[in-house]
Amino acid sequence: MNKNKNLPLKMQRQFHRSDYENGQLEVVFTNAGHLADSWNYANLIGKSVEFERGMMSLLRIALGRAVPHADMKGRSCKITISPDFYNVPSFLWQEEKGMIGGLIFHSHSQEWGIHT
Repeated sequence: MNKNKNLPLKMQRQFHRSDYENGQLEVVFTNAGHLADSWNYANLIGKSVEFERGMMSLLRIALGRAVPHADMKGRSCKITISPDFYNVPSFLWQEEKGMIGGLIFHSHSQEWGIHT
């Protein structure tokens, strides 16, 4: 039972419409160990939420190509995420037929920033 009456019981599906098709989003990590090490490091320094926000920001960038706009059809989109340096929790990312950049860990502020 929903105790908090302010929470919706279902998501609003603004992109689930019959007048256009949604695309497909493929996310590839080329080194799962580096992802796990980075996540563990973020937990160790108390920055796991910030790390997760940075990763989700990368997915939002790619999602913008996969989800249709106006009356367009959605497109398939693939984003590949690879280690930047193996001893630093930073990543290079590249959209297939799209942008490239990095999710860079800044050691002085212990924050992640997206660079294109």
